Amino acid sequence: MAPDRAETAWQRRAACRGQDPDLFFPKGWGALYHAQIERAMAICDGCPVRAACLSAALTMEHGKSIAERAGIWGGATALERHRMAPSVGLPAPQTTASERRTEVAHFAAYHLAENEIADRLGLTRGYVHSLLRVIQGPTV
Repeated sequence: MAPDRAETAWQRRAACRGQDPDLFFPKGWGALYHAQIERAMAICDGCPVRAACLSAALTMEHGKSIAERAGIWGGATALERHRMAPSVGLPAPQTTASERRTEVAHFAAYHLAENEIADRLGLTRGYVHSLLRVIQGPTV
């Protein structure tokens, strides 16, 4: 939480309070990445303020691309929150082709495999492959 922002009552009751914040912002890919998500989700599962946390994240992230969203909030990943916006009355996020290219390039810069990028962004592997060819240019 930013030091200049006052803590809300629900945040003081959160199960993640006192936990290592890095746990809720997984980095990397593969099995370690997914294991970290599972550990964070397990804490969220028993949280008495999970709904308030999820609501705050959806409100805070409204209008942002998947790449601009981060962390586990209210027991949901960035992609899950991105997809659930319409179910909670927020307009469906519209991602342009340019934004998708930017998101794919963002994750490619971290050397994620095509299938991992596809999983994180909810895209097909073939589509990610074609975007990477455009972004990176033809290979020799």
